[in-house]
Amino acid sequence: MSHPGPVEARRLGEISTANPTLTLLGAYSRDWVLPLFAEHLEPVEGSVSAEWLHERVAEALQEARDDKEWQGDRSPSARCAWWIKQRWLDTEMSDSGARYRLSPYSLRALRFVREIADGESTVSGARLGSIAHAVRRLADMTSPDRMAQAQRIDEEIAELQRRKQEVLEGRAGTATVAQLREQLHEVLTMTRSLPADFRQLRSMVEDRHKVIAREALAETPKADMVESYLHENDLLANTPEGVAYRRFARMLSSSDGSATIQRDLEQVLIAPFAREHMTPAQRQSLETMFSTLMGAELDVEGAYVRWTASLRRVLTRAAHGQHARLLSLSSMGARSGGRVGGRRSCPARK
Repeated sequence: MSHPGPVEARRLGEISTANPTLTLLGAYSRDWVLPLFAEHLEPVEGSVSAEWLHERVAEALQEARDDKEWQGDRSPSARCAWWIKQRWLDTEMSDSGARYRLSPYSLRALRFVREIADGESTVSGARLGSIAHAVRRLADMTSPDRMAQAQRIDEEIAELQRRKQEVLEGRAGTATVAQLREQLHEVLTMTRSLPADFRQLRSMVEDRHKVIAREALAETPKADMVESYLHENDLLANTPEGVAYRRFARMLSSSDGSATIQRDLEQVLIAPFAREHMTPAQRQSLETMFSTLMGAELDVEGAYVRWTASLRRVLTRAAHGQHARLLSLSSMGARSGGRVGGRRSCPARK
């Protein structure tokens, strides 16, 4: 196995002191801030009002002073402002005032701590099965030989037919509880990072939105602005978060794909294994999995819509014939990152 070069090794030291996830994990206040984030912000789909969070912070500060002899003297509002500066919290404005939500960096910090606390290991039959399936797909995708790909599909069909016959004849063995637990763990592990990935993409979109706004105030030439917009949109779409978002958005737009996942989740939850061997937290994770992912995807879509709207407002100020095509291009750029489908409702927010 190759080892990273000296430049990459030095870069690790820089990241450890600059990355918000790592600075949160290394913060002096982490012993009470992480539980606060986990209890009051992590379960929320969306954002919470500033007043509500300030109350929770005041309570946590008092507990920290009583139990941990915490000596900090910042007010709850000042502490939240510091967390925003550190990029542990994201903020947005609404008609009722400022609202807060966990940043993707804080979500990753919480996930990392939980994996350590749970003693999670990536070595399992389910994980190896996922790797084998991914490698097979990669082999098919990289093979230029169509006959070889067709032969691989024939082999998979033959294997499915063999398994079907075993089921019909009662010769198919049932999975053990250990195997079921292993597969459940794999499902929860794979999906756990998606909300944080989507929130990371939303933050990237919003950062670009701010750049667009600054360029508009500086009266950047309109053609250059649209070209920059489309370039940045392509860059976002090609990030790991952007790829995951596009795939999930396509799945949501397919009634068959989303219905299949929801039907499979319902089947898992009504099985005896769910009642007898799943923890309440695991059942809740499966019950809310699809709605949580839909809410995260909708947040990203909303950021794309706001980004496009800000650009359109600038272009519309001088929307004569020569700008009509630019308006059309900006709309196409936004749609390339969004989804196709009907409106969805979201849970009420605090």
